[in-house]
Amino acid sequence: MSIARTASMVRSLPAIVEQCVATADTEVRLVQLPTGGAVRLMALPVEGPRGGVYAVLLCAGAASCGAPRPLAIGTLEWNICTGIARAGTVAERMLGIADAGVHRERTLADLMCRFEWWEDRAGFLALFDPVESAAEWTGSATILAAGDLGKRHVYVAAKRCCSAAENVVRAVIHDVTDLEPPPRFDTHAVALRRIPIQEGHAIGLTDVGSWLVHDWIAIDDTPLRRWRHGSPEVHVSDLESIARCRAALLAGAETIGCRVRVRFSEHEHWDTVWAEWTILSRSDRPQAVFDITWNPR
Repeated sequence: MSIARTASMVRSLPAIVEQCVATADTEVRLVQLPTGGAVRLMALPVEGPRGGVYAVLLCAGAASCGAPRPLAIGTLEWNICTGIARAGTVAERMLGIADAGVHRERTLADLMCRFEWWEDRAGFLALFDPVESAAEWTGSATILAAGDLGKRHVYVAAKRCCSAAENVVRAVIHDVTDLEPPPRFDTHAVALRRIPIQEGHAIGLTDVGSWLVHDWIAIDDTPLRRWRHGSPEVHVSDLESIARCRAALLAGAETIGCRVRVRFSEHEHWDTVWAEWTILSRSDRPQAVFDITWNPR
């Protein structure tokens, strides 16, 4: 349903939206109606994690109406190449992040692990594809209950934004739980996260096209747990082995693995892991189960 009910309101919308984006501030317009009355249009900026206006919230009401109650609209931004993300404070609270407001960098998998269900996840991941990328994606998702927050249903609008200065995916998320309760309990999704694993293993999901780990199904209390919250540096001599594994999966291999040396900072020694990928599905976008075996030096 459109917010604009008359031709004069339709004509006013582009200008007020553009002004709101330019000033990053609330803009107000009074639009005269054919009946002689007036409608008050308000445009409120929704800022991204690093500033800038990601979206504009439009409101219309009687000329005497005051400002509307702020809506819970969160913003997220991912680096397309690494999947490293930043979340605005509202988004962090929605996702149940304990230190909301710190705006720490987070991995794609760390954020996606907070969702129980994601509509057309493959379509969303296409935004990160270096070759066959999508321009934008919209859909809904269910956030897992965390702390005092129950399970929530959110609407997501994401867009790939590439320029000489940056290559990112930007997203706006809006809590629609009060309007539409979360979808039915997803037994399979929850069961996967409770599968027991062998000691010294971590099991995740890799989008083969973008080569990003977008979820951790299970991860034990070994140092591998750090992989959820950070992306390790791979020894330069092992990069070719990983590239060969990806190429083999894209060429039709079902399972392939290699030994890799990793560390999380230049001050740490190199630890060795065995990384193995097994194709889970080739429909839409190839997905692989990613199994890491901890084998410290």
